[in-house]
Amino acid sequence: MKSLKTVEIEDFLLNFRAPGRYANNELNCLAKSITKKTLNFALAFPDKYEIGMSHLGLKILYSILNSTEKFTADRVYTPDVDLIEFLKKEDIPLFSIENRIALYEFDVIGFTLQYELSNSNILLMLQLSKIPLLSKNRGEHDPLIIAGGPCAFNPQPLAMFIDAFVIGDGEDIIIELAESLLINKTASRKERLNKLSKLRGIYIPEFYEEKHDSNGTYVIPKSADYPAKIKKNYFTDFDNKAKIHFPHLVPLTDIVHNRPAIEIMRGCTRGCRFCQAGMIYRPVRERDDNLLVDIIKEEIKLNGWDEISLNSLSTSDYSAIQPLIAKLNPILKATHTKLSLPSLRLDTIEKDFVQAIKKMIGSTLTIAPEAGSERLRDVINKQISEEEIINSIEFALKIGIRSVKLYFMLGLPTETEDDIQSIINLVGKIKRLKNYLRIKISLSTFIPKPFTPFQWSPLDSKKNIIAKVSRIKRGLSKYHSVKVSYNSYEQSLLESVISRGDSKIGKLILGAFERGAMFDAWNENFNFALWEEAAQDNGIDLQNYSDAIKNGKKMCWSHIDSGIREDFLVSEYEKAINSQTTPDCRVGKCSNCGVCTDVQNRFLFPEKQKAKLGFTEKINVEKIQQTTFFKYRVFYEKGRKMRFSSHRDLMKIIYQVVRKSGLPVYHTMGFNRRPKISLCPALLLGMTGKNEFFDIRLIKLMPENIVLEQMQINLPEDLIIHKVERIFVSTKNMGNFQNERLLLSSKHNFNWDEKIAEYEKTSHFINKKGKKVLTKDSIHSVISNGDGLIVEKNILGIRTSDFLQSILKITPEDVSKLRITRLKMMK
Repeated sequence: MKSLKTVEIEDFLLNFRAPGRYANNELNCLAKSITKKTLNFALAFPDKYEIGMSHLGLKILYSILNSTEKFTADRVYTPDVDLIEFLKKEDIPLFSIENRIALYEFDVIGFTLQYELSNSNILLMLQLSKIPLLSKNRGEHDPLIIAGGPCAFNPQPLAMFIDAFVIGDGEDIIIELAESLLINKTASRKERLNKLSKLRGIYIPEFYEEKHDSNGTYVIPKSADYPAKIKKNYFTDFDNKAKIHFPHLVPLTDIVHNRPAIEIMRGCTRGCRFCQAGMIYRPVRERDDNLLVDIIKEEIKLNGWDEISLNSLSTSDYSAIQPLIAKLNPILKATHTKLSLPSLRLDTIEKDFVQAIKKMIGSTLTIAPEAGSERLRDVINKQISEEEIINSIEFALKIGIRSVKLYFMLGLPTETEDDIQSIINLVGKIKRLKNYLRIKISLSTFIPKPFTPFQWSPLDSKKNIIAKVSRIKRGLSKYHSVKVSYNSYEQSLLESVISRGDSKIGKLILGAFERGAMFDAWNENFNFALWEEAAQDNGIDLQNYSDAIKNGKKMCWSHIDSGIREDFLVSEYEKAINSQTTPDCRVGKCSNCGVCTDVQNRFLFPEKQKAKLGFTEKINVEKIQQTTFFKYRVFYEKGRKMRFSSHRDLMKIIYQVVRKSGLPVYHTMGFNRRPKISLCPALLLGMTGKNEFFDIRLIKLMPENIVLEQMQINLPEDLIIHKVERIFVSTKNMGNFQNERLLLSSKHNFNWDEKIAEYEKTSHFINKKGKKVLTKDSIHSVISNGDGLIVEKNILGIRTSDFLQSILKITPEDVSKLRITRLKMMK
């Protein structure tokens, strides 16, 4: 391995949007030194930080690898467009988040494949890393490019770019894979891949070839040394805490889901025929509810979360869901923590229990009928009746729900005009339950996926989908509080083409990328014309890949063994055409899908499904709270790394600090109760602060040293709490601090005398509101201290950014080169 060189990027980060994404200042990082002796992984998520940091799978592998001394795992996400342009312009390679090491220095880059429209970002990240895009062009010193995730179940579209695919669960195989690569670290690239091919669930495209004939498209090994079928990996030790991501990484900048996702169950046996996840994640495995309680309790204590999410494909199917929440209730209530319950079906929950968890559900109920008519729901095996939908919403209204989200798919197999009208009729019936009810309708285009009973079905045409959307919008236009949204047909078409595509689609992906395609899952970045041009140049008819596939034809993913028997999928497809349903095998007889011949379903406590909860305490917001409180002022320093956190991010961090302190904090009233905290005036993004402070109120009088001690739990780097003072009514409140003293310095060459001269000749400036402001009214003094400037100014009269640019005439580009520290707040 070549000498490892750190990419120097910190001085430029303030030039980019949300620089906290690249600042390497998250809590609970398992940062380890990358050496020649260790096997070094860069775990890559091919989308922006906000999306990737919300994904659990990558973080699980991160925890497992870093828990072993001889392996290291760093992380990398697709940079935003502004950083991409900078890296290209400055010829700087893409780097890892924690060590800031160029990706080409790692032994392995592991991509997670969560959705098809992120494929162009994989090529983008390889290009930015200065790694050859095509596997065949990589040399002995290039990293191995390995990929896994749901999209790996049809690996052919990416086969020309990826060296090895991991099929199935990664918790166990990641260690076997890493051991093999470490033992053979000095071997040739081909020999290392050859060793990996002997492991279960590892597909090496180099050792296989794709065939096209009258029987269809299929993949066979080039020699008998390699298996004809790649069997997926199963993770069965579901209660092994070492294989759970704990403690959670805590970002110091906002992300899509800034809460810990606690996986309570993996797999689903409801058998929805359109759902790939419900098929490929079988069998069902459940975690012990006592283990989950311990983990959640520790997460709240260590990280101060105000919300916890229980994750699974169908949360209410977890057999111990009611005992779990009953055990969590006192913990959540004592810590004012909310519980997010995605995929919760009210029709499966006892009514008295739904009343108890009303606060957890919130004011919006989400239901996914997927189809408007009961006939079509039978076709897709979505076994929920119209009566159950109506009853669930009626009950939700009784416990205070004020809005409903409904998800429907268009273009499902056997769909008719009557089924479209049924969506309108169903929404109308729901709306008539209560006139004030707000309803959001989300329409998506059905996309046939491999390893589902509908893998042979066609994608509906654009003309049909547009007509169906228009009909639904017209039919619901009379309801002003019903909002309808729908996705881009072109994105659905592309997702369909890639999901069932063969290796020719790799040329399509490459061609579109070379024309500028990236962030195709983002509407503002998606440019379908680039894909059309690439398809035309490569002689690819996109429509052919979205048409129906004749039953019996071989398919390009048939060399992957998902555990689901093909005759089961055929049988389910035939039952769908005849509107016949298949019961959930957890509550009925085995459906013979084939998975349980490999590994058994693991139900936690099946008897708990029918057990009485004994839940007597309702979760109600307390209407009376102690009004006597004691105020404390907490003094802290916002240091170098923290300067990349905005004031909004800093507020969230401080709330978390207060929450995990365990102090008896006075909370606001209302539904979303929060600690009562007052912060001093905001610092400009990029500024540090020496004597910052915030005020809290406690409902119990406590010694200042104890308050300080309890505040210093798992703090971010460069957030330093210095002291705590009790304050009284006579103490000046935040509004009295209207002036500040700043220190401006820089390691770059700034002519500070020239800046003082600019200040002295400026009598006024025009603020962003277009008003004329006299300089003397807002700025008290500007003096040189030799290496920089000491500035005293009014906070309300002039913003720091206006002072720098309008008074000192410092360009926005040069502002990022400054070190600005607020030394003191003054009255």
